[in-house]
Amino acid sequence: MNCHEAREFFSAKADDLLTSEQESIVDGHLRGCPGCRGEWERFSRTLVLLHGVREARAPAGFAARVIRAAERQPWHRRLFRVLSVPLHVRLPVEAAALVLVSTLAFFLYRQTPELERAVEPPTPAVTAPAAPPPGESPDSERLDAKASPAPQETLPPSEAREGALRDIKEKDRPVAKQEPAPPEGPAVADRQGAEREARKSAGARSESKLAARAQGPFHLVGRLKPRDRDALDSQLSDVVKQLGGILVRDADRVRAGSIVEVVVSREAYPRLEARLRQIGQFTVETRARTFPDRLRVALRIVE
Repeated sequence: MNCHEAREFFSAKADDLLTSEQESIVDGHLRGCPGCRGEWERFSRTLVLLHGVREARAPAGFAARVIRAAERQPWHRRLFRVLSVPLHVRLPVEAAALVLVSTLAFFLYRQTPELERAVEPPTPAVTAPAAPPPGESPDSERLDAKASPAPQETLPPSEAREGALRDIKEKDRPVAKQEPAPPEGPAVADRQGAEREARKSAGARSESKLAARAQGPFHLVGRLKPRDRDALDSQLSDVVKQLGGILVRDADRVRAGSIVEVVVSREAYPRLEARLRQIGQFTVETRARTFPDRLRVALRIVE
């Protein structure tokens, strides 16, 4: 028997569980091995010390206190225990929780575009004044509007776009100083009235055509003063074609006083603005807060 096997029998020897043959073998190994004999003596002293320790007993009422603490307390007692926490402990915890919730809400708001668009104020609908009767002049219309202002009503998108285009053209139209006109004969007055009505109807048709082709609001309105008026039409066509956009004219040829619409992608707009500044003096008048994937640009050509 070796040392390891002999030490495995120490517990059984201390409890008198060894057979006579096993005990004689273990005792013979202990007599011939000083290391195992010293180990057995230490093991025996440890057992004596353990047997001398008295049995531990719980204090009186310990079990009852444990059972009472494990029971669920009524809600009013739990509320009182929460409210009885000192202020110097409760206030810092509540402040930290408030700061954490506010930071989380701000982070979610910045990371979610849908929430950011939801808090933006709605865009008001474009309203346009009613068209004057065929026999009434713009001067009389302005006088009637000053005398009795009519309530404005919200128009459909196509009529609202037509009114917006008309307002843009009226802004660019130079105001001529009114001078007393010499008396005209009946035939001359009738001819000039007919020509004026023909020009008005032609302008209305061109504006209606542009409004019908351009659905939705303009995302940017700009003013372009070209350097070369003769080459402006071909230059605009080439630029829009290279950018893969759409060019909508209000006349057969782009010239001073025209209003054109350019439809390009959001990624191509910076190149469009750079090319417009090469063609002439380009100024942005109104710009939307955000651009969609396809944006509409209205250009007013001025001299």
